Amino acid sequence: MTNRSWYVYIITNYTNTVLYTGVRNNLERRIYEHKNGEIKSSFSHRYRLYKVIWFQEFDSPNAAITMEKRIKGWL
Repeated sequence: MTNRSWYVYIITNYTNTVLYTGVRNNLERRIYEHKNGEIKSSFSHRYRLYKVIWFQEFDSPNAAITMEKRIKGWL
């Protein structure tokens, strides 16, 4: 994983009842932060989200954000 790539990812909790979709340029670091609860005020910390269930790599932040918006538009 390089910092020139952008990632859209979906994480969930232990029981797979809550989903979170995010965009980052350093997926490995961000998943580490989720798993270790480093951002105490975050949605992922509140709902104990840590399990990656999907991710996709993109060449540009705009492409990644477009995909994130498509996913968040799903019902």
